[in-house]
Amino acid sequence: MAIMEAADRIPRTLSVVYRPTADLKPDPRNARTHSKAQIGQLTSAIEAFGFTNPILTDEEAC
Repeated sequence: MAIMEAADRIPRTLSVVYRPTADLKPDPRNARTHSKAQIGQLTSAIEAFGFTNPILTDEEAC
């Protein structure tokens, strides 16, 4: 029942806010890290194929 109670406290509305990527602050506790080579590969793939996944943040991340 504790899971249901926690879910009841989650706000039901979402909003989309477009922000420059330069406004985003990385979370230093994020376990996902990439080498410079991987970032280059990701950049090339996004430039070639586009990127459609939104970036999810909280108020502190931007």
